[in-house]
Amino acid sequence: MNFRRIAAALGPACQTPGSCLQIDATSCCLAGLLLAAIAASPATAAPLSMAKMLDICTSASVPEASWKGDALGWKRVDDDPEWRSSFEAYNGGTVEVVGWRAENKDDGALSFWIATGPNGHRACSYSVENPAGLLDALTGHFGTPDTLDKFEFGVTAFWAHGSTEVSYSQVGASAGIVIGDRR
Repeated sequence: MNFRRIAAALGPACQTPGSCLQIDATSCCLAGLLLAAIAASPATAAPLSMAKMLDICTSASVPEASWKGDALGWKRVDDDPEWRSSFEAYNGGTVEVVGWRAENKDDGALSFWIATGPNGHRACSYSVENPAGLLDALTGHFGTPDTLDKFEFGVTAFWAHGSTEVSYSQVGASAGIVIGDRR
């Protein structure tokens, strides 16, 4: 997989003002790159429930997230040293990351990372091809979104919940969630 081509394609989209809500451009681009890598990998297992997703996404460390994520039975995504090197050079610190992909593409892809350095952060990203009920489940857990925008092509929502930020975006039949530390 050519991650430079993916980064070039995703970079402008992630850096357009307002496209990543309150989650910074680095987090959005990282999520996009990881999800593209995850989507290219085969896997096995069941759909991800909101409770399991939130349990993994609230992990305090990558080993904790790894242990919880591996219990899903999804295929673990291989690390990409070239991507890691580029991210660390851009971010100014290290990044630990783990990701999984379900066998059935509609069941989704999940990644969790902790970055250190000047732009250090902890974040989690979940992407799914059939988002029916996902926005409702997030609203049920986090309450009414702080912002909710509906467009001709999709929906975005954002929650600032305690020390956590949650962004949801849906375009057509695909949706993604990024959960991270509030800055």
